[in-house]
Amino acid sequence: MERDFIMLEKVLAAGGREVLDRLREQDLEIEAAAACTRPEIGRLVEAHYVPLLLSILALSDQRFDAEYAGEGRVPLEIRKALSEAIVAHSQECPRCGIKYASDFEWDAHLEEIRKAQRRVRIYA
Repeated sequence: MERDFIMLEKVLAAGGREVLDRLREQDLEIEAAAACTRPEIGRLVEAHYVPLLLSILALSDQRFDAEYAGEGRVPLEIRKALSEAIVAHSQECPRCGIKYASDFEWDAHLEEIRKAQRRVRIYA
């Protein structure tokens, strides 16, 4: 928990206030957007951080089975099809498209912070 606060503090210090304000606005847009066009996929988009979800779905069968053994066997082909369905749906559905874009914007911002921290460590 303390680590989350430290990361949030770094985000805010690195210009993240603008990003957080924009994400808050996007949350309001999501709430105001029309209903999801495919709720069975939309529930996944809404409930999960999309970049993480897509990376989990892309894991090799061996890695997925080791990490998510209790979830049952879900072959890569099925996970790949689900991943493609999520991406396609997010491009078609206004509601999920906002969430998808918001998650990837946040992901890009965090990556910028990670790169900046690596540069500081290298030169320190």
